[in-house]
Amino acid sequence: MEKTILEPFLGRVFRTVLIVFIARFGNYIPIPSITEIGSLYESSFRGSSIYNLSTFSGGSNVISIFTLGLGPFFSASLLIQFLTKLYPNFEKLQNEEGDSGRKQIVKYTRLFTIFFSTVESIFLSNSLR
Repeated sequence: MEKTILEPFLGRVFRTVLIVFIARFGNYIPIPSITEIGSLYESSFRGSSIYNLSTFSGGSNVISIFTLGLGPFFSASLLIQFLTKLYPNFEKLQNEEGDSGRKQIVKYTRLFTIFFSTVESIFLSNSLR
């Protein structure tokens, strides 16, 4: 009986450790055209949004593939929440359509996340050149 209780717990712990490992490892994979920017932080970006972005994404001095973190998803989620309150069609989709409506809202959130990720990464890469 103890084996059946312990197996799901160990599986969850293993998945959590794996996700943390991948996230930490991804913070040290640099983007090819942008090199280490530690000296730029101290000189021109101190107190700016790029300096704060490094703090939110793990605090490394390398602009990596995971630099944006969860920011684009949070922005997309907030936008969907605002649209739900502003437009009756979104509110109807969320409240009255049931499970299929919620799946549609999740789909829109993912699409907006991709859009925000693309826009933020373009602005970030252009600001560092």
